[in-house]
Amino acid sequence: MRTGRRRAVHWTRRTVQALFLALFVLAAWAASYPPAGTMSENLFLRVDPLAAFVAARASSLWLYLLPAWILLGLTVFSGRFFCGWICPLGSFLEMLPSLERRRAASLARLRPRDLSGKPIGEGNLRLRIKYPFLTALLILFLLGVNALWIFDPLVIANRAVVFVLAGGVPIVFIALAVLAVVAGPRFWCQEMCPLGACLSAASMAGSRLPAKASPLALVKDEEACIHCGRCSLVCPFGIVEVADSAKTGRVAIADCALCGECVAACPVEGALSLCSFGAPLQRSGKKRRSRSRGTGIPTQGADHAGDGHDREEETRGAQERRERTMAPVSRRSPLSRTSRRPGTEPKASGNPVSGEDEDTSAPHTARVSGRGGAP
Repeated sequence: MRTGRRRAVHWTRRTVQALFLALFVLAAWAASYPPAGTMSENLFLRVDPLAAFVAARASSLWLYLLPAWILLGLTVFSGRFFCGWICPLGSFLEMLPSLERRRAASLARLRPRDLSGKPIGEGNLRLRIKYPFLTALLILFLLGVNALWIFDPLVIANRAVVFVLAGGVPIVFIALAVLAVVAGPRFWCQEMCPLGACLSAASMAGSRLPAKASPLALVKDEEACIHCGRCSLVCPFGIVEVADSAKTGRVAIADCALCGECVAACPVEGALSLCSFGAPLQRSGKKRRSRSRGTGIPTQGADHAGDGHDREEETRGAQERRERTMAPVSRRSPLSRTSRRPGTEPKASGNPVSGEDEDTSAPHTARVSGRGGAP
């Protein structure tokens, strides 16, 4: 059932991504064809905050670029949902086959590491390349060098469509596609994308907002989490903070694209939820976590087979049934029919040497096993 739900979420997001990608290509085609002396504008670029910043700096078109400011405001209240559901370049790169996706089969491989190869602990500062890269691009722009148009993902995608229609070769687009195949489908988005850095910064600006104030938020119940790591293994961005987080409530992570893959893969009911203004849109799991007998402590484990909890419950149930079956036998009187063999006399209760009565509270394992018959 969990596999079917995960596939439904996965293909729903794929369908939305494909629709926005097709819409972007049509908008780019409409703006560039038929060829003319001056190209029309791809209306999709109006939602680009970097393009809005460039245009607003060069002119007074603040209201004209209102969709970009709306996207930036929604990112403050929600997160990088644009990257997970709408971005045409990110959607295309995620659909490519990747060698890194096959190698990243364990949670340990996904954990970030420093230059020496040592894993970066939870809470330690980690500076991705995209932040100094975005800072350098903004400084160059203020100095009169507009390099943002070269590395803006929406501009790269728009230029690729125009080049293909004109019979050209989109070199930057092809280089990013090769990088996605070798280093991972979302390596560019996670490590280098300047628009991703801008949206991540906006997301962290609203990280302290509660889930009830967010149009789209990832919510975690730490008491229900078994820390199996499935959420990280299925994450397109390879985020491990969701599994490592000990926080209950909204989980605001700079690189989280709110795709919902982690919620669909989580095996525990209610451990993860995708909510809108506090109302759950999608909840994880179908059953509660299993707890250790007598301790109430949740069992920790990856449950890789998907039905490990079911087999564990069946084993425990069989053991309890055996205990219930043996308990009445151990309390039977020595004069019971099942403890006697044909041609033997019933064994007197009590100890003939000491004269003390036999402790009937202890289980007669010898008599049950058949060795308590005739002397």
